[in-house]
Amino acid sequence: MDELGRGLRPATYSAWFWKLCDSGGHRRIRLHSVRHSLAFWLHSLGAPPADAAALLGHTAEVHLSTYLPESGATGIQRAAQALGVAAVG
Repeated sequence: MDELGRGLRPATYSAWFWKLCDSGGHRRIRLHSVRHSLAFWLHSLGAPPADAAALLGHTAEVHLSTYLPESGATGIQRAAQALGVAAVG
């Protein structure tokens, strides 16, 4: 909100973020890219998709299809291997 209580335009947040990037000597990236990085980082740290989705404000299905679409074939293969281990173990 601005000093009059009005909502800020999304571009305002991007401008603030780019100033932070510039002041830290980092290249500018889209602020939305930070969201994708956070989603992928949470996944690589082992956070359950439902928890990561809740933090990002959407469903686990949206989280997986939007932020981890490459998981498809690999995910199926890992799931099948897990079943094999479970059936043998």
